[in-house]
Amino acid sequence: MAGEDKVEGGTLELSIQEGIERDSLIRIIDQVLGQHGCPTCGLTGLDIELRARMLSSEGVGSVDVPGLKDLPGLMGARHRPAR
Repeated sequence: MAGEDKVEGGTLELSIQEGIERDSLIRIIDQVLGQHGCPTCGLTGLDIELRARMLSSEGVGSVDVPGLKDLPGLMGARHRPAR
């Protein structure tokens, strides 16, 4: 993955399906860590916010975060940069 696709700092808002299976949730978290964090040092300033509902109307059904499309149980994702 190219460096410009990496999300750095801020909050990653993830809307997940209610009743999501544990394995699907772990896969989502692993994908975030693998592409937007560091295996030895963690998320390096990136907070993850999980919601068992959709994002606000402008984020419904959209995944605007590189590498997080087509993951089972993920209904929406958006990055809010740090201020």
